[in-house]
Amino acid sequence: SGAKIGDQLVVSGLPGASAAGLALLKADKRKLFPEIVNAHLQPSVDGKKAHALISAGATAMCDLSDGLLVDVSRISDASGVAIKINLDHLDLTSLADAGNALAVDPMSWVLTSGEEHLFIATLPPSAVLPEGALQIGEVIHGAGVEVFGKFSDARISDKNTWQHFEK
Repeated sequence: SGAKIGDQLVVSGLPGASAAGLALLKADKRKLFPEIVNAHLQPSVDGKKAHALISAGATAMCDLSDGLLVDVSRISDASGVAIKINLDHLDLTSLADAGNALAVDPMSWVLTSGEEHLFIATLPPSAVLPEGALQIGEVIHGAGVEVFGKFSDARISDKNTWQHFEK
C-alpha cells in the first residue's frame, strides 16, 4: 500500500447503508426507508468507480467489505501512516433517521458495517475527486486510525474484525 502523508481519504459512497438496511428488515420497517433497505437487498458493485479512483491517482485502495475502521486500518498499517476520518464530511441524515427509528447508534453501521460494495482509497492532495467519491479524511504522521466528527466521540480503531451478516 502506498498511502502518503497529506493524501486524501475517499470512499465511493455512503458506508453503513447495507447494515442499516438489514436492521430495518429485521425490525419489519422496510417501508420507512426503502432506499436504505435496497442497499442491502440489491447490492451493486460499480467497477467504474474503482477505475475512476485509479485514474485519479489512487496511492492505496481496497474494497469496503469488512467495515470502514477495519479496512482503513489495513491501509494505514500497510502504508506505515496514520489516517484521520472526519465523519462531518458525510451526509448521515438518512442513516441517523433510520437509527432513531430503531433506537440504534448509526455510527455502528458507518464504522463497522461490511459487505458495502464500496471502495476506499487514498488520493494525492491535488487529485480531483471522481464523480460520487466523498472525501472523508486525510493521511497524517503516526500510526492507526482516528475518527472525528459531531457524531463521534473521537473513536480510535480497535481493529475488531467484521463478522459478515448472519442468516
